[in-house]
Amino acid sequence: MIRVAVIVAAIAQASLLSFSTVAQAQQPQQTRKKVSDGYYAKRAQAKLEADVGQGEDSSDAEGPVSAAVGPRPGGDPYYAARMAAMSNQVAPVGMIESELGDGQVIDERDEIVGEGATGDNGVGNYEQVPSYNPNGDYSIHSSGGLVDNYNEYVGGGSCEPHSILWDEIHSCRTYWVTADYLAWGFKGNHVPALVTTSPNGTAQPVAGVLGQPTTSVLFGDNRVLTGIRSGGRITAGAWIVGDIVGIEANYMTFGTQETNLEAQGIFSGGGTGPILARPFTAPPNTPSRVMLAFPNFTLASGAPANLDGFVRVSGHSNFQSAGVDLKRMVAIDFQGDKRMFLTGGYRYAQLNEDIAIYDRITTNLIQLPLTGITTNFDQFRTFNQFNGGTVGLTSDIRRGRWVIESQAKVALGNMRQTVEVDGNTTVTAGGVTQVFEGGVLAQKSNIGRFTRNQFAAIPEFNFKLGYQLSCNWRATVGYNFTWISRVARPGNQIDTLVSIPPVQGGAQPVATPVYLNNPTSIWMQGITTGLEYRF
Repeated sequence: MIRVAVIVAAIAQASLLSFSTVAQAQQPQQTRKKVSDGYYAKRAQAKLEADVGQGEDSSDAEGPVSAAVGPRPGGDPYYAARMAAMSNQVAPVGMIESELGDGQVIDERDEIVGEGATGDNGVGNYEQVPSYNPNGDYSIHSSGGLVDNYNEYVGGGSCEPHSILWDEIHSCRTYWVTADYLAWGFKGNHVPALVTTSPNGTAQPVAGVLGQPTTSVLFGDNRVLTGIRSGGRITAGAWIVGDIVGIEANYMTFGTQETNLEAQGIFSGGGTGPILARPFTAPPNTPSRVMLAFPNFTLASGAPANLDGFVRVSGHSNFQSAGVDLKRMVAIDFQGDKRMFLTGGYRYAQLNEDIAIYDRITTNLIQLPLTGITTNFDQFRTFNQFNGGTVGLTSDIRRGRWVIESQAKVALGNMRQTVEVDGNTTVTAGGVTQVFEGGVLAQKSNIGRFTRNQFAAIPEFNFKLGYQLSCNWRATVGYNFTWISRVARPGNQIDTLVSIPPVQGGAQPVATPVYLNNPTSIWMQGITTGLEYRF
């Protein structure tokens, strides 16, 4: 009986061989060849291991890996065909290469399964799927890719196969460029009261003086340079070692934030004001002011005059930053489509701001046709330049076409703070003009350029939600928060204690105002929206 079974098996094998030969003879235009490098043998071995629950489906570098979805029936002919490849070194059913196409792969019914450039093992890379066989071992995945009858990814399709992260890593997209629009709010700078007013009819001794119930502040005594700033950020990067080690550089800048006040009070020629003044504090701690506009003002000489005044206050703030980071993958989970990177690099940041006050007083004597003009100018400018190193963590999670990215990092380094104070007074009377150093709040005692270096930290948190528009394009929206521990800001450098005029005789007090050397912190936060292109 055993001999009979052997003979029958031999006859059956010969018949099958004859049928294959005839079938090939009927199609002389397409010759199938063996694949002798063991590529299919490796794939079949992976299938076998998955069948017995010993591991996950895998292949060599030419094909993606997917987790096993459960035990496989050992007697299934689909896997039996692949097992045959291990011993016979022939392409299994549905995985036969055609000599006519450049690396095309066809199934046993001569229908194209995938095609592309031929690798070292002569097998196509499955980058395209022009057709499929609905009655065979394959079907079309929702992404357009090819899957087998166990819903395991074979190749082709869009960027949404069974493992988004796997496809991202093996997509050969080495470079990326991102352009973001930024709409951020910044912590405002507190400035002292710089311009005041009082109702018409207020007595001269208390008009415009801080602390009086009739005095109102027109500018200052609050935070300025607030509001939403528009900006942009450009990021460019490249993978250096696979998708494991990469480099990324970015530059960010904002439009200049401005704050302005202009006021004018006219009392000559029947004008009705309003009353204007510039407040300060006289030693030891007495509120006072420089009167800019006031009717029938009594001068130091006792002569009455109508004061016509104009005042302008302006402030500017500009921030920009740049950096470069190396990133190295420290964790990856294909099943969860998530990974994490450790980042480190260099960060530069610059914050430049200023506050300037200009006033003009026209003195019109009431009893004499004489006019004098006095102008005062004070300016406080600050420059902050940070240079330091960064360290942080970045992670991304994929869910279908959605991508969630988060980043936390801190920069530690040196903040170079520079403060410039300048001021002058111009007096024109009788056709003669004289210019003096010092204005109202900027005097000889604090005018100059002052520089110091301080240690500073810049922690930063970023969050982005992205949607994959195509394999190369991604739209993003996100949130950013950044804090800088030490900066010099102009409002913090204004000393309102002014010794005018200097005390004559006896011990001289400390000349004021002085350079305050008063650093502070700043935060910035807001939304980002942009486009990313990978290639």
